[in-house]
Amino acid sequence: MLNYDSLRTPREDGAVLVEPPPEKLPALAMANRDAAARWSGGVGQHDWSRLRREVRRGLGIPDDGPVIMTGHQPEFIHPGVWAKHVMTQRIARAVGGAAVNLVVDNDAVKMPAIRIPFARGDRVQLAQVELLEQGVGRPYEFLPALSRDRWRAARERTAALMGRAFDDSLMAAFFDAASQARGDFVEQVVAGRKAAERLLGVELHEARVSAVWGGPMPADWIVRAREFAAAYNAALASYRRSVGIRDPRRPVPDLEVDDARVELPLWAYRPGRARCRVYAERRGATIRIYAQGEQIAEVASDVPGSAGALTGPPGGPSGWVIRPRALTLTLWARLLACDLFVHGIGGAIYDRITDEIIRRFYGIEPPRIVCVSATLRVPLPGVCEADVAGARAWMRAVRYQPQLWAGAFEDVRPLLRERWEAIERSDRLRREQPDAHADRRRTWARIRELNDLMLAGHRHVLREAQERLAKAEDLAAQKAIAEGREYFFALYPRERLLQLCRKLPDVA
Repeated sequence: MLNYDSLRTPREDGAVLVEPPPEKLPALAMANRDAAARWSGGVGQHDWSRLRREVRRGLGIPDDGPVIMTGHQPEFIHPGVWAKHVMTQRIARAVGGAAVNLVVDNDAVKMPAIRIPFARGDRVQLAQVELLEQGVGRPYEFLPALSRDRWRAARERTAALMGRAFDDSLMAAFFDAASQARGDFVEQVVAGRKAAERLLGVELHEARVSAVWGGPMPADWIVRAREFAAAYNAALASYRRSVGIRDPRRPVPDLEVDDARVELPLWAYRPGRARCRVYAERRGATIRIYAQGEQIAEVASDVPGSAGALTGPPGGPSGWVIRPRALTLTLWARLLACDLFVHGIGGAIYDRITDEIIRRFYGIEPPRIVCVSATLRVPLPGVCEADVAGARAWMRAVRYQPQLWAGAFEDVRPLLRERWEAIERSDRLRREQPDAHADRRRTWARIRELNDLMLAGHRHVLREAQERLAKAEDLAAQKAIAEGREYFFALYPRERLLQLCRKLPDVA
C-alpha cells in the first residue's frame, strides 16, 4: 500500500521520491500479476486473462511477461516526470518484463511552447519558444507535423537564449530527432524525447492512447452507463469524505444522470473540434451516444462490441472518436495493459478514486501502484532574497498610514492633526450614529483627501516606496524562475540528469 502521507513534492535540488520503498517494487509487480490471474468474471463475454492478453498484443509487446507502465501527455516533461521513466525501466528490468510509456495524446494542449530559463548579466529571465501557432484546447491526437523550417527556427531561438548551456544540454539531440521524425506533431515530440533519453541510457516502448485504448471495456461502460455512473459518483463521494472535501465539483464533478441520459467519464471529439462530454441514452434495443447535445452514434445495446467502433482510430464518415478521461484511462491501463503502473504524485493521489470505482463496479481488489517524483533545478546564478511582504506593507503605510512616516515633516503636522480628528469623528459616528451614512462617507472621503495632501509635497517618499516594491517583486520573480522545477528535462546539462539517475534508487 502507498503511504499517502509521504507523497510530497521533494523540495531540495536533486531530491527524489519513490513510494513504496524500491526494495518492495519487484514483489509488488509480481503480486499484482498473480492476483490478476485469479480475478473472477470479466467484461461482458471476455474473461480478464483473455482481455489482458489482447490488450498487450495491441501494445506491440510480448504478453508472456510482466508489464511496467507509466504515462504522460506528449508535453515537454520536467525531470520530476521524467524520473518515472527511469524507475519504470528499472522495475521492468528487475522482473524481466517490458517497460511501456503511454503517450496520452487524447489530452488537450495547454502549453504549446518550450519555457527557457536563462541568465543575462546579473539577471535571471524566462522566455518561451513557441512551436504551435494554434491548437491550445485541442487534442494532441490531431495536431499536424511541424515543418523542418519551424523546428530549425525553434532550435536557433533556443540556442540563442541558452548560450553556452545549449551545448551541455540534450536540446540538440531533441531538435535533430524531432525535425527528422515522420508522422504528426506527437510523433515528432516523442522522437525528440526518446533521442534525449537514449543519451542517458533510458528507453521505453511507446504506445499512444489513440492507437491502443478501446475495446470491450469502454464499450461495456456505454452499455451499462447507469451502473458505471453510479459506481463512479459513489467513488467520488467516498473520496471527498475521506479527505474532507465539501465542494461537489472537486476534484472532478459528479457525472450527470437524469431520466433519459447518463454522462460517462469520456471525451468525444473530431479533427478541428475541442473535446466534448459524452452522454448515453437508451432507446429500446439501441443506445444513442451524444457529444454534448449532438448525436454522434447509435449502437446495439445488447452487443458491447458494437460500441467499441468509436473507441478506435478515426475512420467513420463523421470522424468522431471517443477517448478516456484521466480516471478511466488509468482504470483501463491498470486492469488490462500492465501489471504495475508508475504514477506521479497527482495521479497517485487521485487514483484512490479509481481504486474505489474498480471495487464497486468490478468487485475486485485494484492492483497496487507506485509513485515517483523528483526535483531538479536548472543551473542558474543565485538570486538574493526579496522582502516583498515588507515592501508592500511600507507602500500601504505611505499611502494610508501617514502617521508612520510624516511626523518628521513640519509642513504636514497640521494635516496630520486634522486627520486624527477626522478619524476620531468617524469612530464616534460609527458608535453613536451608525445610520448616519452620508456623514460617515464624507468623513472617510476627507481622511483620504488628507492622505493625498500629505503626499503632495513629499512625492519622493511615495517614489522610494514604489521603487523598493518594484525591486523586491523583480527579485522575487527572478528567484521563482531560478528555483522552478518544471522545465523540459532536455534543457538540463547531461551530467545533471545523470546525477539524478544516480540519486534514483536501483531496483534489485
